[in-house]
Amino acid sequence: MLVAAFSSAMAQETIYLKNGSIIKGNITEFRPAQSLTVETTDGSSFVCNINEIEKITRDASLYKSTQNKSERDDSETSFSLNKGYRGFVYSGFMFGDMNGIDVFTIHGYQLHRKIFVGGGVGLRYADDIGDDTHIAAPVFGDFRFDMLNGRTSPYIEVRAGVSLAIKGYNGFYGSFMTGCRFKRFQVEMGLETIPGQDSYSTYSNEYNEKYDAVNFVINVGCAF
Repeated sequence: MLVAAFSSAMAQETIYLKNGSIIKGNITEFRPAQSLTVETTDGSSFVCNINEIEKITRDASLYKSTQNKSERDDSETSFSLNKGYRGFVYSGFMFGDMNGIDVFTIHGYQLHRKIFVGGGVGLRYADDIGDDTHIAAPVFGDFRFDMLNGRTSPYIEVRAGVSLAIKGYNGFYGSFMTGCRFKRFQVEMGLETIPGQDSYSTYSNEYNEKYDAVNFVINVGCAF
């Protein structure tokens, strides 16, 4: 093996030491039964005792594919999508029947590389029809489907629950979102419905009526 390595000294080599270290570079000097010298791409030189060397290979990609296949597959195709806990934090804005901002967090379990189920809670502040102030805390269940296994993937997400009004009306909250994740970052947009308050007045009285507000929403978030 060492004779073969010396004869191809100008080729890129990978030296695996018995202590677990790995050195990649060109073998520039070989002393039979003593040592060899390896020069790395950054110009550093390492002298390795023959007795410390476990093996030398010329094709590191082959070694990775046979020895660490499962680890390589996980890193390339399942970023943050292994079974287990998964959480998100989002912030965004809405416009339509209401114009305002919201923040919310979602926590749950990744059942499958493409399926997530969880629940969330948020806080929103918006101007409703008639310049009424809308403040509410939506509490909801969340279902998400990631279309691909890679680090970047489009996804669809459905949320349904109840809006607990601090100022306004309580009632059903629901949304349908489409988005894309880039590693841990998420960008999404979609439609939502939430109870709104419509205020109007007559000659003698002022009235407030509950209605189903429909808003277009854009959110930016991060997974953890």
